[in-house]
Amino acid sequence: MSVNQQELLEPELSGISVEGAKLAYRDIFGSFLARLPQAANIVVLCSSEADGLVAGALLTRTLPRLGHIVSVRLLGKGEQVWSPRMRDLLADSDEEALIVSDLGSRQTSLEPGAATLVIDDHRPRGVAPGAYVISGYGHEPTPTSGLLAHWCCESVMDMGPQLWLTAVSLLAEFGEDTCFAELAVAKKRYSLPALRELTRLLAGACDRASPNCVAAFDLLMKAKGPEDALSGKYPEAQMLRESIAHRPGSGESASRDRTAARSRAFQNQTRPHGRTTPHLHKPIHGRPGSARRCRTGAGTSHPGKESRAVRR
Repeated sequence: MSVNQQELLEPELSGISVEGAKLAYRDIFGSFLARLPQAANIVVLCSSEADGLVAGALLTRTLPRLGHIVSVRLLGKGEQVWSPRMRDLLADSDEEALIVSDLGSRQTSLEPGAATLVIDDHRPRGVAPGAYVISGYGHEPTPTSGLLAHWCCESVMDMGPQLWLTAVSLLAEFGEDTCFAELAVAKKRYSLPALRELTRLLAGACDRASPNCVAAFDLLMKAKGPEDALSGKYPEAQMLRESIAHRPGSGESASRDRTAARSRAFQNQTRPHGRTTPHLHKPIHGRPGSARRCRTGAGTSHPGKESRAVRR
């Protein structure tokens, strides 16, 4: 079930109950999954804001359990996913499916022939040919991209252990005043001060394209809950704290520090024209021993094929 441009620009789900909307979203998600081959190569592209990071983490935690191979690309502020540069970058890889989350929707196809799913809460600017679109636009309040991803993943696995992630998405977008039941349940299940602090760290440290975005995503992937994320066992949490504590409002030294940090974190990953991209994580495999069939970074290549450097 793909959604055409007219259907998206004039939302049909406006005024439907939340449960009715969930059923529609899950139907689209199921149609996308049904199109995939077994152990499909899936690239998840998501924004580096808190909502996009949560959506990416939920999808990356879920899809490997269905046997798929997942890689993640984080896009910082100012980077455009619907661009010729990104199409060129994707053309040099061999993914069989794309999921674009919290990055808007456009008429342009990123990878013709690859199954494409868009999960987003912004006003759409078009729909790529053949894309499956899950849009929260038109609802009041609008469900976040993280919540939309949660509802989708809930159709294939128990999302109870991941509820804290969804709560971070809702807190980042709405604060504590939202009618979505997922936040109310998370408040009872987890420490609210911990949820607030984790949300503050993500929102504060990831306000620009930087190594902090990579650390934030890795933290969401490693932690078992908000208290665990803040427990001190993960260096990523300390990195986020320090980035906020030591960030001056301006100054030449601060600029030099950020430039040096980016240089270390993005070694060999600088794009032409001086642009950098946060990270392209190596694939997370859905099955033990499954072959790495997608090239996701320097040193990772197709079995039996010559290793190729990532084009930036």
